[in-house]
Amino acid sequence: MAKKGVCLDILTTHKIAKELSCDISTVIKWIDHDKLSAYRTPGGHRRVHLDNLISFLNAHNIPIPKVFQKKKKKTNTILIVDDEEVIRRTLKRVIAKMLPGVKTEEACDGFETGQKLSKVKPDLVILDIGLPGMDGFKVCHDILKDSTLQGTRVLAVTGYGSETIGERIKEAGAHDFLPKPFDLDVLVEKIKNLISAQSP
Repeated sequence: MAKKGVCLDILTTHKIAKELSCDISTVIKWIDHDKLSAYRTPGGHRRVHLDNLISFLNAHNIPIPKVFQKKKKKTNTILIVDDEEVIRRTLKRVIAKMLPGVKTEEACDGFETGQKLSKVKPDLVILDIGLPGMDGFKVCHDILKDSTLQGTRVLAVTGYGSETIGERIKEAGAHDFLPKPFDLDVLVEKIKNLISAQSP
């Protein structure tokens, strides 16, 4: 439960005056002169929506106190690692359609994967375990032990049909896997679950 006096979407004149270091009569004057939009409770108390206060402060070049600054929602980033361009393009299109707001990056080989992991710090890696010239199992292991990638999840995809491949993938550190050819609906569901598990 939120404590009384902390910044919520509805603010009292007292709270505004306190955070702006001004007299409460000044805030009331702004409201009564229609400079700051507000409404009155049944008891006659003035209340201000946070968005209206921010608009007022911006319009008058008044610095916005941190307590009134809304935190930006975190944008999740997915790194798609596959040597087949058609698969990368398909995954990007599906993610853009089914998971709007999620950012995607691509890598087609081991070198580019290493660069993107270091630069982007993705929330999720969709990794083709069988990439030519790259040990997908080692990549999973490296992500797991890299302290700068804590929280990064790995969804391994594979064309191998072995019954033990799933166990090997999990042992390497992948959080889930999907055999090729994969069902796109199942893929999206796994992505959602892994991103939710990654988020604090």
